[in-house]
Amino acid sequence: MNQLIRLVLDIGPLAAFFIAYNQADIMVATGVFMVAVVTALGAGYAIERRIAKMPLVTAVVVLVFGGLTLWLDDETFIKLKPTIVYLVFAAALLGGLAVGRMLLKPLFELAFQLTDAGWRTLSLRWGLFFIVMAGLNEAIWRTMSTDDWVSFKVFGFLPLSFLFALLQLPLIRRTADPPRRRPGGRRQGLGLAYLRLGRGWAVSHRGIWPGARRGVDLLRSGRTGEGSTDDGPA
Repeated sequence: MNQLIRLVLDIGPLAAFFIAYNQADIMVATGVFMVAVVTALGAGYAIERRIAKMPLVTAVVVLVFGGLTLWLDDETFIKLKPTIVYLVFAAALLGGLAVGRMLLKPLFELAFQLTDAGWRTLSLRWGLFFIVMAGLNEAIWRTMSTDDWVSFKVFGFLPLSFLFALLQLPLIRRTADPPRRRPGGRRQGLGLAYLRLGRGWAVSHRGIWPGARRGVDLLRSGRTGEGSTDDGPA
């Protein structure tokens, strides 16, 4: 999938929520958010002919808690949505580690390969990060106004998530396995595919988000002594 389209599909529902809230209120924004999430999920399936698990989980939580918000006319539920999403992802990653499964590996392995120790550390870091983000969301919506919560949901969680993702690049470089070849014979180098925003967090295991492409190319070049090479069509 074209990376610009992927970015629009991921940011679109959050942008729609923010615009609707500023034009109307939290109830209207919640309804718009629900429609936008389903639309983005459908568009993603139409383009890629598959639905990634993390966006699907996020969409289900949005629909359940958004529906409760509108049905009971109580904005508490939509404010709880990020907390639930973060805790679900944290439980999946940390629970997977507890039983010896590294759930990030199948999501990212087409973008980059790490040693088992690298996958365990990366999973642990993201699991703990999600717990911190869940606690932060709880602290904000319980102590601040709805206006402040909406603003932080858009302009706080997003930058924090991208910053944390970028901070993992040294770990990825340090624990990277040697480049492997795909079944078609093309070398698979290091790539970072991190996305997710207002609907929670998710990854796309194909391609590289444009903003991170240069950093990943530099890491690959430093490890292999070769110039940057695309990981294949997005």
